[in-house]
Amino acid sequence: ITGDNTGAETYCTVFALAESPKQKGVFWAGSDDGLVHVSQDDGKTWTNVTANLTGLPDWGTVECIEPSATDAGTAYVVVDNHRMDDNKPYLWKTTDFGKTWTNLAEKLPQDVFLNVVREDPAAKGLLYLGTERGIRFSRDDGKTWQSLQLNLPTVPVTDLQVKDGDLVVGTQGRSLWILDDLTAVRDFAKIDAAKPLTLFTPMAAVKWAGNNGDIRVQHRGTTTPNPTSGAVIHYHLADAVKGEVTLEVLDAKNKSVAKAVGKATGAKTAEADDEDEEDAPPSKKVRKLAVAKGLNAFVWDLSHDGAEVIPGAQVDAGNPSQGIPVTPGVYTVRLTFGKETLNTTVEVKPDPRHKSAPPPEQELFALKLRDQITKLAVTVTRLRAMQKQLALRKELFAKDDAMKDLLKASEVYGKKLAALEEKLHNPKAKIVYDIFSARGGAMLYSQYSFLLSNATDGEGLPTKAMTEVEADLSKTLDALVAEFDTLVGVDLAALNAAATKLGVPLLYVPKK
Repeated sequence: ITGDNTGAETYCTVFALAESPKQKGVFWAGSDDGLVHVSQDDGKTWTNVTANLTGLPDWGTVECIEPSATDAGTAYVVVDNHRMDDNKPYLWKTTDFGKTWTNLAEKLPQDVFLNVVREDPAAKGLLYLGTERGIRFSRDDGKTWQSLQLNLPTVPVTDLQVKDGDLVVGTQGRSLWILDDLTAVRDFAKIDAAKPLTLFTPMAAVKWAGNNGDIRVQHRGTTTPNPTSGAVIHYHLADAVKGEVTLEVLDAKNKSVAKAVGKATGAKTAEADDEDEEDAPPSKKVRKLAVAKGLNAFVWDLSHDGAEVIPGAQVDAGNPSQGIPVTPGVYTVRLTFGKETLNTTVEVKPDPRHKSAPPPEQELFALKLRDQITKLAVTVTRLRAMQKQLALRKELFAKDDAMKDLLKASEVYGKKLAALEEKLHNPKAKIVYDIFSARGGAMLYSQYSFLLSNATDGEGLPTKAMTEVEADLSKTLDALVAEFDTLVGVDLAALNAAATKLGVPLLYVPKK
């Protein structure tokens, strides 16, 4: 006999204690010698309801009592008896303060004991169960159970908490896990197998300031990723897609904010360029939409679609195709597949760390810059298309003496186009440093990109300097676009008239 009596070898220890979230003063208590008590008067008196639990093993440990969030008389009890060489699951439910109990463990594997049960406060009848071999859940209040293991290792789950729409999982020796966004789990019953398309209402998303909430947690060389930043939109496709599915986000004025398109397997879809290299030029941002049979998710990054870009064009700072952060508010999500169109809403909340939300003037100013960049990029794209035609004309008619005058006029016209392009951006720049070393420095495209980067860096009204620079840039851009219109309306008209007399193809100007 030793004197090291810590009390762990003594029974009658309260292992579970919980107050009803529905009714103040209702307490449930469970002990390691298999007793369950309830108090309805703030603990002044207690009622032993153990005898009403049919099938309760002797000396079982009451590991968890979960009072219901929707009814004060309802609670769930988990008992663990594996220390007595009994690995059976024990789980009961009462709806009348413990007078009667229903066994919920009959459909569970009979060789895996339980540790914890939690009720989803946002979905009545949805239960999460932590077992010695992982997680199970029930959508029908314990009548049937399904695995919710996903990528969780086979490990004892000793505690669960539903927090802000996520499921937090405590394991025995395998770290802390979080199942982000329970929307699909909660609303899965809404899926009708006969309907080709189902759209779930997304959880509210937070517009984090600065780094957009993407903080990485590192420890001993390992990296733990954060949950996806943005609004996660879940949708269900009953069958494999034939054709395309479109998801669009609209603002309060029904104007398009962001758009993503998904196509059937085998169909060609636009891919974003690989920009891993530091000097890679900005490319158009492409939003990809998954269209697999079953449950899919699209993450909207809480931004407007970015500007059109000049393919292969360098900028010295910023990215003209970057998305413009939206102002907090309620947005419409529209999902279209064939003739089927479904709508829902998603709320974008401001950063709770800040006392005030970003002003809408910031968003409007950035959108104005984006549209100006698009106007510039489209002008260059149209200009380049004409240059290609001039090059082809030169190649086709190089040895035809009858075309000498037309080719000479075409060459002069091409030089005018090239001179204009050099005012719009830095077409000779192969890497970023080429812009710094070029005579005249950064042209309009780079200047707009840098201003857009400053306008969306942080939260606040555009400064006086920003608005003044924007006014100067827009004045210059309007003049250059007018110059291009003149080259198309006057110079090109004369050139095409000469081509008509010779019976050769005219130069085509792509539409805006």
